[in-house]
Amino acid sequence: MTLHRLSGFVLLLSMAGCAAQAQQVATPTPPPPGDAPLPTSIQWMTTSAEYPALTIQTYRIATTHVEAMARTRTAGAWAVVLDADDTVINNFPYQIGLARERATHTAERFTAWVRT
Repeated sequence: MTLHRLSGFVLLLSMAGCAAQAQQVATPTPPPPGDAPLPTSIQWMTTSAEYPALTIQTYRIATTHVEAMARTRTAGAWAVVLDADDTVINNFPYQIGLARERATHTAERFTAWVRT
C-alpha cells in the first residue's frame, strides 16, 4: 500500500470513528430552560439532524472501505485503530459542562470527567 493510500485510509477511519456516537446524538436532550446558551458548535452537534446523518454516512463509507480492504488481507494480520476520546466516546456532556462553567479544558479536568 502506498503512503498516499495509507494516509487516506487513516484519515477516513479517523473521520468515521465519530459516527459511533450517532445513536446517542440522534436523540439529543436540549439544555434546561434558563441556562446560558451553548456555543453554536455544541448546539449543532447535539441538536441538528445533519450531524448524526453525516456521522452515520461517514461510518458506513469507512466500513465499506475496511471490508473491501479486509478481503485482500490475511486474517489477524491487520487491525483498525481508533482514537477513543472524541471519536468513539461521546464527550458532549464534558463539552457542555465546560461551556456552562465557562471553564477551559485541562488534562486534569478531562481525566476527572472520564473517571466519572
